[in-house]
Amino acid sequence: MLNKKKVQYTYMDYYMYKYVCKKWYGQVKDVRHLAVKDQTPINQVKQNMIENSKKLSGSGTCNVFLLQKFHLEVKPLESYPSFTSISFDDR
Repeated sequence: MLNKKKVQYTYMDYYMYKYVCKKWYGQVKDVRHLAVKDQTPINQVKQNMIENSKKLSGSGTCNVFLLQKFHLEVKPLESYPSFTSISFDDR
């Protein structure tokens, strides 16, 4: 008899957003994506977007505009041998 493991799904929300950040020479604009844990409060999502935009642009002043929200259900299908070579922490 086969022993079938129950596969665990991961649920997340995936946002597409535009940011506009001020620089001394004008503005920096881009469209980015952010994946967060399922049901993360929208104010926390926006704060993460602003922080990411500041880091990416090097600006201290950024505005973000939500464009699209996706709800993802991720099911692991197969792991490959090179997967074990990835370090998932900074230690």
